[in-house]
Amino acid sequence: SPEQVEWFEAKVDEIVEEVGEGHCHSFAHSWFDQLLFEAGRDRGVIENRAEALMDRNQGYGANGPARASKNGGYLVDSYNVSDELLDTLTSWTFGHMGKPHPWSLLVLIYNMGGPKITDVPASSAAYGGRGAKFVVHFKHQWN
Repeated sequence: SPEQVEWFEAKVDEIVEEVGEGHCHSFAHSWFDQLLFEAGRDRGVIENRAEALMDRNQGYGANGPARASKNGGYLVDSYNVSDELLDTLTSWTFGHMGKPHPWSLLVLIYNMGGPKITDVPASSAAYGGRGAKFVVHFKHQWN
């Protein structure tokens, strides 16, 4: 609902205000364009076509400066998260990363839902995250 999105965006703004830095964005492009963007299309790391996502010789794994990576995510089923969760995310994203390290870290928090999920009957496809409110998605890279 619009109210839930507004609440979610306000929470993200609170986190950014508390840590004093960070970059929060919302995107008007399609979910598929976002996949290509995250895969490195805008940096020339992957070609701007759907088939490029199936080519393991394209993307950051093959062409980026970091030779190893770990990606993951947590589905969160409620917008009412604890302060402990927010404090832990803030600490591990910004607090422990205060000095230069030989790795990089990206943390994305994004809403789930919308017509791409809700317009598809639950019984028509296996999608375990259908009831999640948002995702905490992380990427680590190192040499």
